[in-house]
Amino acid sequence: MKKCNKCGIIVQDDFYTCPNCKGVSFTQTDIEDASKKDDLSAIKSFPGSSFQAGQGEKAANYGNVTIFLVFEIIGSCLCLLGLFLPFIKVTVLGTVFQKAFNELDPNDVIIYVLISIAGLVFACLKWHRLVMAAGALYGILLYVNTYDYFENIRQSEVGSAVAKGTGFYCIVIGIILMIAFGVVSDHMKRKK
Repeated sequence: MKKCNKCGIIVQDDFYTCPNCKGVSFTQTDIEDASKKDDLSAIKSFPGSSFQAGQGEKAANYGNVTIFLVFEIIGSCLCLLGLFLPFIKVTVLGTVFQKAFNELDPNDVIIYVLISIAGLVFACLKWHRLVMAAGALYGILLYVNTYDYFENIRQSEVGSAVAKGTGFYCIVIGIILMIAFGVVSDHMKRKK
């Protein structure tokens, strides 16, 4: 590889003129040394080459967005899984009775399943704002549908024997992941 003394871009050995400035004065350079020093901004190339300046920095940012994307997908899956795990536990005389959300409100389960799947699809398509919207919608619907249910149980005679189950906490964690990492991913995407 050769470096143009005039404009400083890196050109291939078989080039006799610089494609950028049309200069002809070259010196030999060692690309590997520059990349080992993490000085990727110092390495420049002409358009169409396999390595563009700053490509390593963009790849690092893309890696962070990919990690956040994984958490969005995990959040959607947790919301879906939480529907079928024990949502509520009732302990009576040492015996524990558990019910999943799909047993408590079977008519609304389809809506929650569709929202979870939509969040999963939106995450895979990298539509971060829609992932946030799906998580927020899921959370609002969950709050509206279960608030009265839990209030009625708390005010009843068995209120102290009732506790939220793993399904409830799984859904709450899934909603938090969908919204939080959707916000972060959207911010990282806009930052680029």
